[in-house]
Amino acid sequence: MKNLSLITLSVLMLVFVGVAPLQAQSINVSGASRVNVPFQFNVGHEKFPAGDYLIAPVLDSSIRIQNISGGKATVVLTNWTSGGRVQGPKLVFNTYGDRHFLSQFWLHRSDIGRQLFVSAEEIEVARTVSQKSTVVMVRK
Repeated sequence: MKNLSLITLSVLMLVFVGVAPLQAQSINVSGASRVNVPFQFNVGHEKFPAGDYLIAPVLDSSIRIQNISGGKATVVLTNWTSGGRVQGPKLVFNTYGDRHFLSQFWLHRSDIGRQLFVSAEEIEVARTVSQKSTVVMVRK
């Protein structure tokens, strides 16, 4: 009986773990924001070309970034952040020379946004090049 319960529990865990990525891939496109990013940029360790993107919240802890022209897409984990005053809608990039790393996504006009985690690649670049912020406004 105990072995059957452990097997059942293991199967259920596999089902839930297998379903989570599928849920993360399906987004409500009507909740997506459209933005034109005029430069190549990084999201984590992935590089994205300049172009038009759809960006949308996925679940409570991540955002999906998709190239509208059918290019690559990714889902990244985020933390909530607050700017203390009404922000956005906008993207904020940490810029080092000609390298841009997506840092924040501000939904609508709100004082709460999404903060991306800093990648190891960005940390390495930040050691040798001074940082500035680049803001790109979002179209709904």
